[in-house]
Amino acid sequence: MNAPVLVKLVGQEVDDIGLANVRDLVDNAKREYGVEMYVNLDHSPSVEAAKKGIDAGFGFIHIDVSQAESRRERRGNHHLYS
Repeated sequence: MNAPVLVKLVGQEVDDIGLANVRDLVDNAKREYGVEMYVNLDHSPSVEAAKKGIDAGFGFIHIDVSQAESRRERRGNHHLYS
C-alpha cells in the first residue's frame, strides 16, 4: 500500500513536542519509509499559532476560533497571512 499519511496534532501536542521537532520527525519518517506525509495542526487556538504552523511547514491548519484570544481574531484576520 502506498497511501499518503496525515499526521494530526493539536495545539497542546505541538507545545509539548515543539514545532521544529514535529517537522523533523515527519521528515525523517518520510525519508526512512519513502511515504508521502503531511502534518495537520488541528484546532489551532489562535491565528498566531496557525502562522507558526505554516512557517514550520505544516500542510494543513485548522483554526478553532472559539479559542481565539481576541475579538479581532474571532472576526477572522486570518486573511492577513498567506
